[in-house]
Amino acid sequence: MITFKESIPRDKVFLNNVRNNTKYFCSQCNIRKDIIDTIEISVDEIIVNIIEYSNGKLPIEYIFTYKDNVFECKIIDDGAPFDLVKHLENIDISDYIKKRRERGLGLYIVKKFMDTLNIERKENKNIFTLSKKIFAKETVNA
Repeated sequence: MITFKESIPRDKVFLNNVRNNTKYFCSQCNIRKDIIDTIEISVDEIIVNIIEYSNGKLPIEYIFTYKDNVFECKIIDDGAPFDLVKHLENIDISDYIKKRRERGLGLYIVKKFMDTLNIERKENKNIFTLSKKIFAKETVNA
């Protein structure tokens, strides 16, 4: 198992650190670049949403693990409880297209890119968990 853990302040200035760490971690796991890009977008989207919409005070923590060909990322913040299911149920793609909305599809995209997207509330913290099975054809050795 390979693991990486870091905390960042709630400021978009630190997003490049997250992006670089995501790319580096995934490359160390021999994940193909196009798959790394979808993982990077997904992690970035969750953290951006936390920075923009969460009212938390503590740094945002993220943990990457790679075990048995599964990439997993846990993102932890102390913001208000978030109802992921309710949010995803209220997304109407045709409405977004019709109204040419520019924002609000991030979690929908994450759900499409990743195999799982879950959230749980523990000890007054939101814990987002994203995971993706990496098949042999999605590695640099394929």
